[in-house]
Amino acid sequence: MQIRCPLCHREAAVPDDFAFRPFCSRRCKLADLGNWLDEAYTISTPLFPPDRPYSPDDPDDPDDPDGRGGGVGVH
Repeated sequence: MQIRCPLCHREAAVPDDFAFRPFCSRRCKLADLGNWLDEAYTISTPLFPPDRPYSPDDPDDPDDPDGRGGGVGVH
């Protein structure tokens, strides 16, 4: 299988069960993890839009699947 590493952009032929896929090497995989941990990457869309601020009683809160409010794990 041919891959193009998302970090260094090198093309490499790797087996289907290659442990570091989609990266070309362990080094690139760890460098990418380091970028996430150093907050070099950001998510461009805020979790809660400015016109709808977070509320602990929000029925659409993914951390409150039964909709009873109270935040994470508090019922």
